[in-house]
Amino acid sequence: MLASQVQKISGENPLACYQCGNCTGSCPMEFVMDYGPRRLIHLLQIGYDDEVLKSNTIWICASCYNCTYRCPRKISFTRMAFALKNIAMKKNIIPKKCKAFYETFLKHVLNYGRLNESLFINELVLKGGKDFSEIVRDINLGIKLWRKGKLKMKISKIDGVKDIVKLYNLTKDVIK
Repeated sequence: MLASQVQKISGENPLACYQCGNCTGSCPMEFVMDYGPRRLIHLLQIGYDDEVLKSNTIWICASCYNCTYRCPRKISFTRMAFALKNIAMKKNIIPKKCKAFYETFLKHVLNYGRLNESLFINELVLKGGKDFSEIVRDINLGIKLWRKGKLKMKISKIDGVKDIVKLYNLTKDVIK
């Protein structure tokens, strides 16, 4: 059962959750998740393992720990989400949009040491990591940010990119 795997990896017992909903109520990313944290834990509790692993929730979690701070049982959904991501990655279950986002983000960090937002969005669109409505929304937002000087079109690279690549190469096999 997936719940026992999650407990073994994360140290958090999903079965200890009594579904109060504080985690979902305090989650800043819940509005874009297919299941809020409470609902995902419930699916985990009742053995809907495939739905849990195919959910975008574990990939969208911002790791802010609001859920943990608000939980009366002190259960860390964030730690469970990390465990679920590791399990999903080992099983090669990654939603297409999430995979495109992570691959493009990693490419930018390894090539530039930072995220170049305008180039990142363009590459993400080309990989199919965005729906048409998301593209239109992002273009409108990008124009507003650019006009206010908050979005740079210049592609920049930080010093020390080689050090980031070395660190990545040392740690990339940890989750496999």
